[in-house]
Amino acid sequence: MSVLFADIRGFTTLSESLSPLELSEFLNEYLSAVTEVIFSHDGTIDKYVGDMVMAFWNAPIDEPAHAEKAIDSALGMQSILSVLNRSYVNKGWPEVALGIGISTGEMNVGDMGSQYRKAYTVLGDTVNLGSRIESLTKFYNVGVLVSKATKKQATKYKYRLIDKVTVVGKSDAVEIYEPLSSDCAIEGIDELLSKHHEAFKLYYSKDWPKALLLFNQLIRNNILSTRVYEIMLERINSEDVNSLPENWSGEFIHLKK
Repeated sequence: MSVLFADIRGFTTLSESLSPLELSEFLNEYLSAVTEVIFSHDGTIDKYVGDMVMAFWNAPIDEPAHAEKAIDSALGMQSILSVLNRSYVNKGWPEVALGIGISTGEMNVGDMGSQYRKAYTVLGDTVNLGSRIESLTKFYNVGVLVSKATKKQATKYKYRLIDKVTVVGKSDAVEIYEPLSSDCAIEGIDELLSKHHEAFKLYYSKDWPKALLLFNQLIRNNILSTRVYEIMLERINSEDVNSLPENWSGEFIHLKK
């Protein structure tokens, strides 16, 4: 299965700037729009928690392309948010940004809860990973992040490797990727992605002088979000390559959810 978590960045601050009636109107408009996108791609809504939306694919109806449909939904949600933001500005409300995380793998699915109340939901390590991945979108300043397992199954997209991380609650490192639209028409995108992946390859092989050159070039290109390159430069400049352990694999340990 594939699970998606979507969260509005800075929602607490946003809610403080709106009256209770405005906040209710905002949430109803936002949740209706993103839910329509999820339903149009055959997703199942698990729950809403404030502004957070959780959805999954491949249950209760089998969906072999569940990873692709989850990413289709994520990119569609980001697109509809651009439309919503124009409406918010017209109402005098602030624009908002959306972080989305997707994870793919085995999950428990079914009616779960207590003897008093149950809900059709998913549980498991893969689900927890999806939530952790979503929380990292703000750190790397990207709108959508997916796990390596999701990338492996959704082959119609282009991807940027964003990092190799150990998230809170897991001991093994995972690679996280930013999916780009399958019809991405950014001029020079293939050359950019080639340079991007070469820079990371040099970084993980500890060839940091060459990696520094490429990361700096990628920052100057400024086609996609450059925060990940700034992070890599900060890491290189703060470490001594000669002091790294023999088994260093380049993962970064995140200590916050």
